[in-house]
Amino acid sequence: MSGVKTFLCLCLEDKVKRLSLSLLLLFSTLAYAGERVLYSFQGGTDGFRPDGPLVLDPAGNLYGTTVYGGADGWGTVFELSPDGQGGWSETILYSFTGGADGQQPATALTLDSHGNLFGTTPGPSSCSRYCGSVFELSPGGSGWTFTLLHAFRGKKDGGEVAGGLTMDTAGDLFGTTIGGGSKGYGTVFQLSNSGSGWALTTLHAFALDADGGDPAGTLVLGDGTIYGVTLWGGAYGDGVFYRLSLDANGRWREKVLYSFKGGNNGAQVTGLISDQNGGLYGVSDTGNRHVFRFTQKQGGGWAKKNLYTFRGGGNGSPSGNVLVDQAGNLYGLASDGGGKRDGSLYKLTPQPDGKFVATRLYGFRGGTDGSVPVGPPIMDNAGNLYGVTLTGGGEGCGGNRCGTVFAFEP
Repeated sequence: MSGVKTFLCLCLEDKVKRLSLSLLLLFSTLAYAGERVLYSFQGGTDGFRPDGPLVLDPAGNLYGTTVYGGADGWGTVFELSPDGQGGWSETILYSFTGGADGQQPATALTLDSHGNLFGTTPGPSSCSRYCGSVFELSPGGSGWTFTLLHAFRGKKDGGEVAGGLTMDTAGDLFGTTIGGGSKGYGTVFQLSNSGSGWALTTLHAFALDADGGDPAGTLVLGDGTIYGVTLWGGAYGDGVFYRLSLDANGRWREKVLYSFKGGNNGAQVTGLISDQNGGLYGVSDTGNRHVFRFTQKQGGGWAKKNLYTFRGGGNGSPSGNVLVDQAGNLYGLASDGGGKRDGSLYKLTPQPDGKFVATRLYGFRGGTDGSVPVGPPIMDNAGNLYGVTLTGGGEGCGGNRCGTVFAFEP
């Protein structure tokens, strides 16, 4: 490929060819570096340590969250807008107070067709009084209005909110909690707007047995079905891939579709994403760290296929799930590895034989370009990628630097 240099030693060329049928290619490094920092956090009221994927509106504005900073130090929701001169300007839409409204948001926002933003906060680790929240931010002529949709109490309603939200076509919100619920090990919940307020319904409570325990990450909605993963439980204790569907009486029932086994099979999966053909993708964050895909088998059941395995070194460790484009390419971020082991942006390209070729698009250097990226990235209609780094950027935050929002323009 023009402009691409392999980082494997030429003396291993023959060996690599022999192994190519059974191993995915290691990262190759592109000669160009199209990363551009759109904003460097300063560590004050503008926030710092962005720790959740971004969302993009039709006008080209970016929205995200920071874990710290803001007016009260408990994190922010921010907007980045193009200034028309090649730069970007930040606006703080909301600063969390650490009370019932929540604190330290670290998951992706959800944007509806009216421009409203929905998000979650995890709550403090003790979860004794406030265990996280679901909130809405609505634009108006005098600014943005914050509405608390639900504050979790750590009891039957659920414990710590464990991921972002998924919205269905009716405008209902679906999410997960770790801990809490009637069985103590988390819930899948639905929030519905009756017009006079939002009502929470628990669709399933986990018991940390065969059905799994502590669901995490964003859910995938199908035709009358919900797909998700748990951190623990199942046949081997390393979590399950499950489906919730309505029975004849209109009640949601869980079915375990796959039990993770740890090791080479994966564990600690935090969320799934679907492609346009019904495949579901995820990333194993412990054991053998890898990107995988679930596909439905003819006659029923699901098959899991590992698409790429992270082996440390230049490949790094995966950070968050992947993004899937319309051509079936996967994009993700690694929290270490890369040019100076400060993280990387990678692409997995499907091949005719069903394998995937991995390419490192950019290696972070840990300076003003950012360090420790958090995935997944997002993509605009022109194919540009956007993401955040936990640290790096401009000076501040006690010398650790406060994080960035970046773009990658191929």
